[in-house]
Amino acid sequence: MATARRLRSRGWVAQGLLALVVTGAPVAAACAPPGGIARLAVVRPNDLPAAGGGRYLVDTGGGFILDRRGSAALLKFDGRREVWLLSTVRGPRGDVFFQNDVGQPLLRLTRLGGVTVFTRQRPLGAAARFVGPASTALASYPPPGALPDALVVAGSEASQAARRPVSFRAADVEPAAVAAIADAAVVTSEAIGDLAVSPGGPAILARLSQVELVRGRAAAASFHSGVISIAVAPQAGLTGRPSSARILQALGAGPSASPSP
Repeated sequence: MATARRLRSRGWVAQGLLALVVTGAPVAAACAPPGGIARLAVVRPNDLPAAGGGRYLVDTGGGFILDRRGSAALLKFDGRREVWLLSTVRGPRGDVFFQNDVGQPLLRLTRLGGVTVFTRQRPLGAAARFVGPASTALASYPPPGALPDALVVAGSEASQAARRPVSFRAADVEPAAVAAIADAAVVTSEAIGDLAVSPGGPAILARLSQVELVRGRAAAASFHSGVISIAVAPQAGLTGRPSSARILQALGAGPSASPSP
């Protein structure tokens, strides 16, 4: 009889351990989306690429490409043109957080393979699942094009979002800096679009009239007298271009404005 009880006890323990491994989600419960742990997707750690590009789908809709490069990573959301440069920070229980240039976490990877993405719509996180290698690698900058055309398009998009004229200017741009300046124009226009649909955003945009793109020693963004100045350091790659989150921060927007896939 005692032997039978021991066997049943071991069986219950084994079942409990199996349930923990299958659900895998308790470590991510603090950031679970409405609906609880059951909605969190769990991926085996061996399925996650240690380096290179991977394609992920979010359980609430949409997806993204994550290109891991050592201690950093590139991230691009579906339907967006901005490529985020993220740095890694170790969290409790072996979790790894990927954060942007203003310290906002955009992704979390648990040691059990769970993936959580944080966005404006889902500030507490939504589960994502790895579906395979990305079909294309993320480039630091888009292919070089005609900068005047890029400035016109960015100005048109920003003006439409702000519902008032917003011009984009870039003077004396060297050929080697064209791609970086054009990319900064795209990111700035997307940031303005995000701000337009954020609480308090229209009031901020009512004071914006011009975007000035300049070459600098390091990435920077400042807002004064209706002009937001974006400094870009092309030689530094994506580190030399402020993210949309940093641009929104310079405009005086709160955390609810960024990021937004």
